[in-house]
Amino acid sequence: MTASIQRILCPIDLGRTAPSVLRCAASIATTFGATLEAVHVRTSGERAQWTPFQSRTELVESVMASHATEQRLSQVVEGARAKVHVRTKVLDGATAATIIAEAERAEADLLVIGAAARSAWWQRRSTACDLSSQARCAVLTVPVDVPAMFARRILLPVDFSVATDVALDWTILLARTFGSHVDVLHALPPESKGSHAGASSLKRPRLAVALKRLAATIARLREAGVSDTTSVVVEGDTLDAILARNQSESSDLIVMGNHAVTQQVRNPDATPGTIAWVRASLAVPVLSVRGAPVSTEWQWQDLRRGGGALRKPDVAEGPLALSN
Repeated sequence: MTASIQRILCPIDLGRTAPSVLRCAASIATTFGATLEAVHVRTSGERAQWTPFQSRTELVESVMASHATEQRLSQVVEGARAKVHVRTKVLDGATAATIIAEAERAEADLLVIGAAARSAWWQRRSTACDLSSQARCAVLTVPVDVPAMFARRILLPVDFSVATDVALDWTILLARTFGSHVDVLHALPPESKGSHAGASSLKRPRLAVALKRLAATIARLREAGVSDTTSVVVEGDTLDAILARNQSESSDLIVMGNHAVTQQVRNPDATPGTIAWVRASLAVPVLSVRGAPVSTEWQWQDLRRGGGALRKPDVAEGPLALSN
């Protein structure tokens, strides 16, 4: 499936992050000639409580509360001074499930949502994390005050899976459009603690395979017209490799393939994956794209909110386990 951006959905929280996030979404929409819809999901505190036998006063209060929210959303859109028409919509319901349902209805190619760099414990419970792990379309999380044209240098972590192929398609689309430099990163898992003395000789074939696949990735980028590239293979934990690479070669955008999970293996108590940790650790826009369609058996409205001990992803998750 070739990456394309024709319809963008931008959930707005009406807080301080809203203008910068909407400006970013509008810039992308303008660049790609895409439609843009700004949607706000009202919380219980923003709407008057419905009762079976509402008085006229209560009914008026409910209508006024709805009108006030619509006005605030319109003010945010006007303040963004977008160069593209922005449709607006106010919805009620559970935030993540309602946004996902609207994205499905609108057949959105991209969700653009605000996200601040916080601890992974909080990020795991954020709307951005929920959307990234549940939405069928690509999800771009944008920290506060990110410039509208932010994709001058793209970091692309790869594990040579189907998820990598989809992430590569999106990277090509963005890099060709914005004239970006693409930095391709692959992390080799370290040898297990029980490895014998000849482990270093076993490492060489693994490295040779990784370098060959990395060369093929770079070749695909260049064949697609993206010639400004660098690449690196490092040994170690995936998250550490991404953070270290971003520190040495600062990125404007990180594109990560999101490994789809099925209903059978989905665990509401699962700990945060690499993508969630990257979002929580860096004030950098992160675009997560799914390697395969999410199973239609999922019932978004029935998603549970589980607890679970917080831990850093371990090597057992794979060479580049880019799951949420």
